[in-house]
Amino acid sequence: MGSASVRIYIAGPIFGRPDRNRAMFRRAGDAVLSQLLAIPVIPEDIQPAEHGGTPCPPGRRSEGAAHNESCYLRMDIAELVECDGICLLPGWVDSIGARLEMQVAAHCGLVFFDYNDDTGKVAEIK
Repeated sequence: MGSASVRIYIAGPIFGRPDRNRAMFRRAGDAVLSQLLAIPVIPEDIQPAEHGGTPCPPGRRSEGAAHNESCYLRMDIAELVECDGICLLPGWVDSIGARLEMQVAAHCGLVFFDYNDDTGKVAEIK
C-alpha cells in the first residue's frame, strides 16, 4: 500500500471486551501506520449516528456506551466503504459487527489484512 492517503479500517471485537478492546485497536492502528504507511480508521474514533434526540433504534448497548450498537454501525459502515482495506483483529469472528464489516469489505473489493497481537505484525491476506 504505502501511501499517506491509503486508509485501512480496523475491525474486531468491542462488545464484552475490557475497555471495549481499545488497547488492541490502538496497537493495530500503530502497526498499520508504521508497517503499511496507511491511515488507520478505528471505529472508536467514529462518532455514532445522530437521531435528533429521539431514542436509539433497537439494538444492543455496550456497557458505558452512549448509543446502541446500531448507531455506531451505521457510521462505521459509511467510513468502511471509503477505505482501501480492512485489518482484522484477533477474535473478529466472535463479533457480529466485525463479521458484518468483513462481508461489506469483501463485497466492496477492499484489500484484507490480519493483525497478530503477539508479534505486532500486519500481513496481507491473499
